[in-house]
Amino acid sequence: MDDSIRVNLRGHFCVSRHAAAYWRDKAKAGTPAAARIVNTSSGAGLMGNVGQANYGAVQGRGRGRSRSIQATELAATG
Repeated sequence: MDDSIRVNLRGHFCVSRHAAAYWRDKAKAGTPAAARIVNTSSGAGLMGNVGQANYGAVQGRGRGRSRSIQATELAATG
């Protein structure tokens, strides 16, 4: 489970965090970037797979994080 969390959640989070900091700095400098973050995930986050409860849970959390943090919080700062 820890490996799955480290790769599928923390990996997306770290990339998003660094991208957001870069774009925020550019916006403060007066040159906002027209950019997007595209995260991918498995359908296991929606439907689940037999014997892979941990993987499905991590995929579902990744989808939720992408929608809540990136879609709402980053949109508020431009």
